[in-house]
Amino acid sequence: MPTVQPCRWDNKTLPYVPEQPCLLYYLIPGDDVSHMAVPNARGEYPNLIPGMPYLEELLLELDNEEEIEDNAVLPLVEYAPPPLTADAGVQVEWTDVPIPPPPHMMRYVKPLTETTQSVTGSDCSPSTTQEFGGED
Repeated sequence: MPTVQPCRWDNKTLPYVPEQPCLLYYLIPGDDVSHMAVPNARGEYPNLIPGMPYLEELLLELDNEEEIEDNAVLPLVEYAPPPLTADAGVQVEWTDVPIPPPPHMMRYVKPLTETTQSVTGSDCSPSTTQEFGGED
């Protein structure tokens, strides 16, 4: 776990916006694993639970300005995903799609027809039912 300090959130104001971008860690009572709360795209924490002991990650101060530029934290959400491009090599028209041969299509039709005939040919009609009772 990184170096942390108690969170400066007042447990009342939502969303919580820390002075510097950071991650919040918290422990659920009875659980030994520390969980992490991640901010939204604006750096806000809108879903914090009042009374939960949150810990703020301490960012180490870098002395060299070049290291600061190299290690700058940039929010990934601000960059748009690459545009969707259609691969011209795999695009075909509906008229170019191959049609399966009729024997292949009959594989899917025959079992359905046989099942329908076996069910309709069964002897479950109301006229064949007998009433059970004593002999007269």
